[in-house]
Amino acid sequence: MSGLALELANVLDDLADALDCLKRYGEAGQWDWPELRDESKLLLDQHAEIERLTQEVRDLRSLAAGMQDAADSMRADIELLHHDVAHLLELLAIIHRDGGQYVAQHGIEKACGDAGAQVSTWLETINNADALCEQARIAEREACANLCEDAFDKYPKDDNRAFGALYCAGIIRIRSSTNHHINRYDR
Repeated sequence: MSGLALELANVLDDLADALDCLKRYGEAGQWDWPELRDESKLLLDQHAEIERLTQEVRDLRSLAAGMQDAADSMRADIELLHHDVAHLLELLAIIHRDGGQYVAQHGIEKACGDAGAQVSTWLETINNADALCEQARIAEREACANLCEDAFDKYPKDDNRAFGALYCAGIIRIRSSTNHHINRYDR
């Protein structure tokens, strides 16, 4: 308990004792002095004011404790936001391929917009590369099928190797058109 609270508690105890004494004195019918009645009323009014102020102090302490809890919660939220912002700034630095200078020079809004454009460009490049790879795969399979057909023409028609080469050409073309994996043991 703080020093002010202890001091208030001591004053309240003293006043309570004085009031008890005054009440007993007044009940005994020994109040004949008007100045004692006035002092007694003044003491009672002061006691009521002290009680009111004491309750106000309790209410303020409770409010302060609640505000402290809210401030602690806000500090934790702010720390989390700082952590998230640091990650986003790091991501922008990676996209712009610098140490954060682009954000420092142009601001976060422009850096985010330019980063979005850069990522879109990269994705388009990747998609184009994927399309080229697919075209190359199809062309390679077609070339392999053509080689197998050429092998068919090199063998006599009654040779099993000729039909094997023709079968391989057909399987390669089927794989190219359906994009399936065909097991060589499937019949």
